[in-house]
This record gives sequence, C-alpha cells and structure tokens, in this order.
Amino acid sequence: MPARSLVVVLLLAAAAPAAEPGWETSLPAALAKAKQTGRPVLIDFHADWCGPCQKLAASFRDPQVAAVLSRGFVAVKVNADTDPALTEKYRATGLPTLVVVSPEGQELARASGARSAAELVTWLSAVPKPKPAAPKPPAGDDLGRRLEAIHAELAKRL
Repeated sequence: MPARSLVVVLLLAAAAPAAEPGWETSLPAALAKAKQTGRPVLIDFHADWCGPCQKLAASFRDPQVAAVLSRGFVAVKVNADTDPALTEKYRATGLPTLVVVSPEGQELARASGARSAAELVTWLSAVPKPKPAAPKPPAGDDLGRRLEAIHAELAKRL
C-alpha cells in the first residue's frame, strides 16, 4: 500500500467515532437489545467539546459504574452535535444529559451534569426498572371467542 493511501486510511480511522466497549452505537440498536433483555436503556447525550461530558465519561470508565451498567442497562452514547433531532426529541438541552428509557422508549429517569463514579452508581441503582410486558395469551386462547361460544351454547339451551 502506498504511504499516501496508508495516511488517508489512518486519518479516516482516527476521525471515525470509536464506540466504547459495552456501549451501543445507535438508539434503535439499543432499544432492540433492551427488548430482548428486558433491561432499560441509558442514553448519554454528550458532545466532544463539553468539559462536564468528559468528566462524566471518566466516571463511566470506573469499574463499579461499568459493573452496574453491564448488569442492569443497555447503554448508548448520543453525540448532540451529530444527532440534533434525537437530542431535541429527548429534550437534552444541557450537556451532559442522561435519560433512561424502557425498552419501548418510555422515559423512566433523567439527570443532567457531570457526576462522580459514586454519584453515578447511586443514581443508576435508584432508577426504576421497567415493568415486564404482560404475557400475551397463546394463539387460539382468545377470551372473546370463548365467551361467544359459551353465549351461543347458552342461547341454544334456552
């Protein structure tokens, strides 16, 4: 590979946002994973230029925080500069903003500003967990159809 091509490849690789281990790269992927696991989604709205966001990112790298996240959440980072529509949808007007949503996307908790690792563990531990979806009755076990059949049988006997 010519040296010029190698430089271009290295520059492109450096410019691409690297996902941190354990973090999803898109909200749709995080919600899909949350639906499979039943865990809530933690959305971290941040920006590269944001000093408090960098402090919060350091707290996320703490082993205790990472353990709480991996056990109880699907985590996704959203860059407010590159995804303004999603940032507006979740009203992340100040950065950093953390929003926890159910697997269906319903907001469960919200926090703004940098937090220490200990504060983050406490906050994450207090987030309400989503209620599991009610199980759907098996196909063919439709209550309405059974009631209609009972009604029809009673009508025949009267």
